[in-house]
Amino acid sequence: LKDDFQNNLLVGRKSDQLGLPQTLQQEFSLINVQIRNVNVEMDAVNRSCTVSVHCGNQRVKMRVMFPVQYPNNAAPSFQFAPTTTISSTMKTKLLKVGVCVCEGGPVC
Repeated sequence: LKDDFQNNLLVGRKSDQLGLPQTLQQEFSLINVQIRNVNVEMDAVNRSCTVSVHCGNQRVKMRVMFPVQYPNNAAPSFQFAPTTTISSTMKTKLLKVGVCVCEGGPVC
């Protein structure tokens, strides 16, 4: 989908012709909230989403904040909650993947 999106941009097609979400609310509606051990709380009014994961003795809670310009001209920001128990190394890896995906690059 990403390659098709980039190719269509090169030939001047609009992203709405590709069926991609145009608003944060549309994007929120596409999120699968039925994933075991994962809780997703979406707040379109405050342009944020909190994702909580519990697996074994590890817990991750991350808040994703979406600027007003998102999804067209700005990437979201990510912040771990203090209750997150994963290592600093794993936090760095997760943040790196989030940035790569949001910037349209390959998943690192």
